Amino acid sequence: MNVVTLSECVTRFSEAGIAPGDTIVVHGSLKAVGWISGGANTIVDALLQVIGPQGTLIVAAQATENLDPGLLDQPIDPRLAKVLRQAQPPFRGKATHLPSMGALTTAVQLDERSKISDHPTCAVLALGKQSKWITADHILSPAFGPGSPYVKAVELKAKAVLIGVDYSVLSALHTVQVQTKVLPWCIHSSVVGPLEAPHRIAYLDLAYTTTDFNLIGQAFESAHPMTPRRLGNAVLRVLELSELLGFAKTWMERKETL
Repeated sequence: MNVVTLSECVTRFSEAGIAPGDTIVVHGSLKAVGWISGGANTIVDALLQVIGPQGTLIVAAQATENLDPGLLDQPIDPRLAKVLRQAQPPFRGKATHLPSMGALTTAVQLDERSKISDHPTCAVLALGKQSKWITADHILSPAFGPGSPYVKAVELKAKAVLIGVDYSVLSALHTVQVQTKVLPWCIHSSVVGPLEAPHRIAYLDLAYTTTDFNLIGQAFESAHPMTPRRLGNAVLRVLELSELLGFAKTWMERKETL
């Protein structure tokens, strides 16, 4: 069995196109990679080593558990939804429990240098030169609209880094759903405020979905052939985020006319 080391990660990330000064939006699965000496910290340390002090690393920190339990994808008993709704703790910044986000997000979350945006369900964590700006003033709605962290990342000419995952997890694609206005709006609700006095707020936002994200990714790769890269057992993709989002916008608009 092969063991993935820090030096190997640095080499593979550099070969894939990550460079000093880059802003990178990272999604990954450690399980897909295999045995990593040092686990998630090794992946984060390697990425930071490659982008250097002028670069910025961004990961999703979405607290989907802070959505209204009655509006989850998997319907639950209304009585249980009521109990969960009353018991939900508030968004607590970097102290928020993020069980759906995985080890990479946890590694960044535990780094004392990282910053988190102030959104109750769609936050991001960032490390590096632009981390404070990326995470500042995250608008409540639309969560992926103008001024949101992913839109700022595009302004910084960010690259998307997918480690052993497909396009379905690439949250930045939601920014295109805002731009194209292809989705309906719905009422969301989340719990905010101090732990001793939490309160629920309701707000309008899009009914975000990832249904088409893999189809968009496959179409993008057909139109923009990539050299296959690997990190351990995982496929490693590094691509220009603005190029993918521009392609996705055209794809979504074309779909709407069919």
